Amino acid sequence: MDKFIITSMRPSAGKTSLIIGLAKILNNKLGYMKPFGARFIYKKKRLWDYDAALMAHIFNLDEAPEDMSIGFHHSKLFYSLDEEATKTKLLETLDHVSQNKDSIFVEAGKDIYFGTSVYLDAISLARNLEGKLLVMVSGDEDTIIDDVSFLAKYIRMDDLSFMGVVINKVVNIDDFNDIYLPRIRQMDVPVLGVIPQNIGYLLDEGAESKHAEAYRVLRTNLLFSRKDEAFNTIVVVSAGAGEGKSTTTINLATVFAQGGSRILIVDSDLRRPTMHKLFKVSNNL
Repeated sequence: MDKFIITSMRPSAGKTSLIIGLAKILNNKLGYMKPFGARFIYKKKRLWDYDAALMAHIFNLDEAPEDMSIGFHHSKLFYSLDEEATKTKLLETLDHVSQNKDSIFVEAGKDIYFGTSVYLDAISLARNLEGKLLVMVSGDEDTIIDDVSFLAKYIRMDDLSFMGVVINKVVNIDDFNDIYLPRIRQMDVPVLGVIPQNIGYLLDEGAESKHAEAYRVLRTNLLFSRKDEAFNTIVVVSAGAGEGKSTTTINLATVFAQGGSRILIVDSDLRRPTMHKLFKVSNNL
């Protein structure tokens, strides 16, 4: 069973969205943990982590969201669990969510340091659960290079299975690849992917757009990941607003159409539909 510990150098780097994307690509039986809950909701007289509730809903998980987290507040964990008890609780939670699963995604707190005082930071999670650590890095180019440098110089990972970094929300992908990416590779930090921000629409940019090849690769991966060739419906979701669902839908539909497929797009946002505006058509039947 594969165990992936997903963390980030800073908050709002896209951890949950990355997990959803990886889970869809792996297309196997998955489990999920959010040991240190952050954005919590009160439902059915229980505290749920928002991301745990979201994952349980999207992937129809058997486990209840409250069973995917150990705690929510530093002050309560100070007095209820010491280091050894925390490790024991982690392993019990892992055993619970991993029954009959092929992969387990463990989402750390808001950044790589969060939860250090209560032994629930990302490094402790990777060490205690013996999982593969993946770090999200995002921001402007200077922030990204500083964060990766800090990771390489000051965070000890000798005894960990460190997969590498995913660099997210890059504004100028060409400049980043030319100037910053070679420097990062000199640090011996594995770069698993670079994800651009503010991608345009391929309908406007054309088939030779610098972004088109990334969507053609995504199209190919989706086709090969199908268990049945008759499956021809793709649902595009994200953990929150403004994360690129509409752009992804339009551009993915474009590369499928360029490959000869006939495409139907259904906008399921009944409150704030946008697809008809982007295609400049009426929203009335």
